[in-house]
Amino acid sequence: MDTRLKHIASLASMQADYTVVDCGCDHGKVLYKLLIDNPDCKAIAIDKSAPSLDKARKLLESFEDRATFFCSDGITCLGDKTYDVLIISGMGGHNIIDILSDGKAKFDKIILSPHTNVDLIRQWLIDNNYFISSDSVIQCKKKKYAIIVTHKHSEEICQP
Repeated sequence: MDTRLKHIASLASMQADYTVVDCGCDHGKVLYKLLIDNPDCKAIAIDKSAPSLDKARKLLESFEDRATFFCSDGITCLGDKTYDVLIISGMGGHNIIDILSDGKAKFDKIILSPHTNVDLIRQWLIDNNYFISSDSVIQCKKKKYAIIVTHKHSEEICQP
């Protein structure tokens, strides 16, 4: 697992019983690390590609009692429930914004690592009442990746 994915997993880790949703999970490596390191963690793996989801399902098969899988293009499959952590990484900014815009589910913490249009995501988060608690860049294999940690404000923020 590369440095970027390890860092994302460390940001998603929590102390108590919690659920992490990885939208665009691909191979499932981030969820695997979280499930190995945190016995109280539950995982929801989402990917629009059935072959990618099958890779994640195979990697996470020893955690079948703590892992759920959805073949879906985004988080609409989650309904309007509340979850602890959402991870969206490895896709473009426009796709991430579409996923966040279309979904009804709520998350206590959202970890984003877009490959493109990072400034667009930052502006969209601000415009849509999200608080950016961490915004950093990590280098991995000669590439730099933005990692944004955010959450939705519980009350509407007044704009000047």
